[in-house]
Amino acid sequence: GSMVIEHYNGGITEFLGDGFLALFKVEDDKEKSKKTVYNSHDSAKFLINEALPVINEILKKRYALAALEIGIGMAYSKAIVTIVGREPNIHPKAIGECVYRASKLSDGKNQIRIDDRLKFLWPKSKGGKLKFNPFSKSEIDFKAYEIARK
Repeated sequence: GSMVIEHYNGGITEFLGDGFLALFKVEDDKEKSKKTVYNSHDSAKFLINEALPVINEILKKRYALAALEIGIGMAYSKAIVTIVGREPNIHPKAIGECVYRASKLSDGKNQIRIDDRLKFLWPKSKGGKLKFNPFSKSEIDFKAYEIARK
């Protein structure tokens, strides 16, 4: 996962059990922010469509295990990234509403879910190939969407 995130100009700040928190820096420049939104989505899409089938094939052949499923939650807000802990046990920590929101959206099965703020930031294009289906569950207190192909 970390190689994929780095390839799309993101960074992983935390490994959380069987998942991770990746951040992508959104610039004030509209063209740069457009590229960042596409990069974040492309990394998620690659993990689900390309990396996961390879991993599942290995797990099946080597260990006769059932296929894994992943859920990806994506959200937009300002965040603080800082170093916490004491030497020699220091690590980066991200603090922001986007972390909360993304974690609430990450329990899908091979799905990418986004919050309303990221949807608002999403570049609009004529003939776009994605649609944003409204998504809700009792645990979330904000608007959310599942990304699907048209």
